Amino acid sequence: LDPPDTVGYEDALALLEHAAGDPTVARIMGELNRVAGESMDGEIARLDAALATIQTNLQRLEELLGPADAAELWHGTTCLRATLAFRRDVRTVTTYDALNPAMAERERFMQREMNRAVRDAGPEAKFVLMSHNMHLCRDPAAVARSDAGAGPGGKTDPPLGAYLAARYPGNIFSCWMLIGRGRDCHPFAGLPRE
Repeated sequence: LDPPDTVGYEDALALLEHAAGDPTVARIMGELNRVAGESMDGEIARLDAALATIQTNLQRLEELLGPADAAELWHGTTCLRATLAFRRDVRTVTTYDALNPAMAERERFMQREMNRAVRDAGPEAKFVLMSHNMHLCRDPAAVARSDAGAGPGGKTDPPLGAYLAARYPGNIFSCWMLIGRGRDCHPFAGLPRE
């Protein structure tokens, strides 16, 4: 959920570019065009409108773009919207308790993304995942003070690593590199990092 948000726009518009003459595609491109000075809530509402247009016209988009690109347009725009919603929800947090709901939704999003990747890759595929902090921890309860702040899953959902370990028991190999002796690298200036 944390790539530069312009990447999502660029990818979506690139998928639509070759069919820009179609009125439906032109409408979606208009809804995806960034608006100078737009508030974050306004941007999320604009993306909601684009997603509604994409959903309503999915069959037409599949004809124009092909099923794979139409699905990627929906997926990429959904990811972009989720990124903005996450940023909106965490921009003013001053306590870990206030951060927990957004951290839970973020982890659920990563779980859905991983399920999609596994489904699309097929049963013989293997994956290498890399993260920081506790996202890939298979057993957070085994790590001292792992629940001290607002970690992945926000105290209500398992981090991606625990989710995958439960879903694929015996098929997960983890390698941890510990840096900073328990210091978190979160970006929230007002929250402790120990």
